[in-house]
Amino acid sequence: MKTKLTFILLLCAYITQAQSIDRWVIGSTGDHYDGNNFSLYWTVGEPAVETIANLDETNTLLTQGFHQFEENTPVAIDEVLANEYGIQVFPNPAMEYLNIKVTASKPVRAVLSSTLGQHIWQRNINSTLQVSTATLSESVYFLHCYTDEGEWIGTYKIVRQ
Repeated sequence: MKTKLTFILLLCAYITQAQSIDRWVIGSTGDHYDGNNFSLYWTVGEPAVETIANLDETNTLLTQGFHQFEENTPVAIDEVLANEYGIQVFPNPAMEYLNIKVTASKPVRAVLSSTLGQHIWQRNINSTLQVSTATLSESVYFLHCYTDEGEWIGTYKIVRQ
């Protein structure tokens, strides 16, 4: 009798799994907006989602709700668009400044963001842009490049030393 009860308890323990709650939401609709100094993400049915960041002093990020932005940034480029626009980013690693050169006659929108997804700046580039990196802390950043129509060209990993 004891062996049957032990067997049943072990079988139940093996079959039963604990619940877990992921941070992802499957919403019927939603969208996002990228501004100069912020990003706003929303879904219908979850109106109260907030993120408070104090990254300068304590490196604290406080969020609530299930719809939390998590940037999964592949460092890659669209080969066709990259060749068409001829984007060059140098020097990398950057110390005092970063040069972004576009050889095409079409403008490129460049967005520099931290590894947490915080937008540092956004610029439109027509030919060559030199940006001071002296105020940036030593870290890894991502430079996202888009066409004037908003089509993704590529993401470049920038190291600030």
